Amino acid sequence: MVLKIFLSLLASFSYSLGFPPRFFLGTIISLILYFFCLNGKLKSDLGITFIYVFGMFLFGYYWIPQTISEFGEMPLVAAQILSVFFPFVLMPHFFCFIIFSFLIRKKLEKFPLPLKNCILAFFFTLLEYFIPQQFPANIGHPFLQIAPFLGLAPIFGVPIYSFFSVWISFSIVSLLKKEGKDYFGIAFFTLFMMTNLVLPVKYDGLNPISTRIRMVQANIGNFLKVDSEKGGVTSREEVDFRFRKYSTLPTDKKIDLIIWPETAYPEILHSKDMKVSAEHTPLIIREILKETNSMLFFGGYDQNGNLSQNSAESNYNSGFLINQKGILEGVFHKQILLPFGEGLPFGHLNKYMIPYLENHMSFFARGDQFTLFKIGNNATFISAICYEILFPQYIREYLNSSKEQPQFIINLTNDSWYGRSSEPYQHLSLSHWRAIEFNLPVVRMTNTGFTSVLYPDGSESKRTQLYTQEIVDLDLKTFERIPTIYQRWGIIPLCGLFIIIYFGVLIFLDRKIFRFRFKRNTFS
Repeated sequence: MVLKIFLSLLASFSYSLGFPPRFFLGTIISLILYFFCLNGKLKSDLGITFIYVFGMFLFGYYWIPQTISEFGEMPLVAAQILSVFFPFVLMPHFFCFIIFSFLIRKKLEKFPLPLKNCILAFFFTLLEYFIPQQFPANIGHPFLQIAPFLGLAPIFGVPIYSFFSVWISFSIVSLLKKEGKDYFGIAFFTLFMMTNLVLPVKYDGLNPISTRIRMVQANIGNFLKVDSEKGGVTSREEVDFRFRKYSTLPTDKKIDLIIWPETAYPEILHSKDMKVSAEHTPLIIREILKETNSMLFFGGYDQNGNLSQNSAESNYNSGFLINQKGILEGVFHKQILLPFGEGLPFGHLNKYMIPYLENHMSFFARGDQFTLFKIGNNATFISAICYEILFPQYIREYLNSSKEQPQFIINLTNDSWYGRSSEPYQHLSLSHWRAIEFNLPVVRMTNTGFTSVLYPDGSESKRTQLYTQEIVDLDLKTFERIPTIYQRWGIIPLCGLFIIIYFGVLIFLDRKIFRFRFKRNTFS
């Protein structure tokens, strides 16, 4: 048992090497070690799984308790105690997979080994795709390291990389445990890798549009940010000074769009009034836009007109687009709220718990509308705030809800809560998959780093550093785009591929078995 615990923790460490991707085969090695420790006994396998996932928390997500303590104003001791339950929140699909495989193990024994491994890999991928995760870091994500050789991503998304990673892991474990030889798993994984290598992702298209953007990373620390929101005069003046200074720096080329990060403006705004008159737009913003003759997209707080200012969920975490005249062109309200920081994850029970926690946490209202933003040069974009960019199903829904396809996406983020941990690196690499899957650049605007543009071919623009005051000026070249296959159909193409592989292997094995029996009968 001691050896299995050691191997499980070693597997966890190997998994963490993929987030951010330092070694793209790290998750495969991790799965091999993990699957090797399983023995088909429910209680034992659930225990191994708990150790394995808890190890992921120790090696990769160690920043969570500190974040909950600071962001949710919860005592650090309480956050550390709460961390015991993190494995069930971070990676619930692993536990579901153990239960599922245990329930059908007798039926799986009737299948030839290649089909058994293929079925298990496919169902693991489905669980990974459909079961909600708070920070979805999937088996296939580390393949970002081999970009631009990710030609299957716009067709199948990350799930196909998870599917073949799990299948090859089962194939190797079958050999190590002397259960049999799954040459099909090895062959299909080899074919899968070769297909990616000969089909690199490219980013080009028709009717190119160039948008000159300026991304302003003001590096507003947590104390400065919170104090300015509470009315601290000195803090507020410093925040205004930094955004004004870097937004109005001289440039040889006119800026079309200035971008500030998530919750950059500290006061509560009223979007309904800002759409009617520029007088309701903050003076500092009007002065910056007048001086630069640019549009501004920034994060802030929008009042929920249906509730009083003293009520929970009275404000939205929002993105605002302001034109050169100071009029609001559009607003987006964040829909996926961060558990224990922006809201509670307990559904209808939230309303009973909020009164007891209201003084210790921020409770935002949840947005319910998708917004398509347009700027002066006819370029269009959508917005995702913070962790929303990590959920492909959500981004699919957003993109498919619009009659006109956007040319890029702006991800407003504030990673300052996580300090100099692995989180900013993880958030950056996971966000890049949305650019590749949906063939549209992701403009990642952060408060404290990393700020950059993530391109659909896997490349990246100049990147700011952590905790620096910087700007990034660049010409964002975008194209008229059509939805990718993955955007249109999601997981369905992978389901179709699985069916083809399943029946292909089944037919091959049946013919092989038939030939063996025919030869044996002939010679007898």
